[in-house]
Amino acid sequence: MFSYTLQDLERSIGHPFLARGRGYAADGRVTALRRDDSGALTASVQGSARQPYGVVIRFVAGSQGMDVRGECTCPIGHNCKHVAAVLIRDLAEKGYD
Repeated sequence: MFSYTLQDLERSIGHPFLARGRGYAADGRVTALRRDDSGALTASVQGSARQPYGVVIRFVAGSQGMDVRGECTCPIGHNCKHVAAVLIRDLAEKGYD
């Protein structure tokens, strides 16, 4: 399992998407959160579209900590607010809000 911090999220995703993702996580928009055998996270996030967006997040050890490689089916496509929402929910479930 990969360990990451809020600082890793701030560096990989950035404050604006992280702040918006925090609201999505608090609103309960993240569902079907799972971690697979490789350590990747998958989830669905209800955004503004009718269908929830699919999110897949992988982690890569970087020189300054863990790098987040999040893919999303939303128009942004990567390391967006939906990816941030999944990561924030995962941290909250681990007791690191």
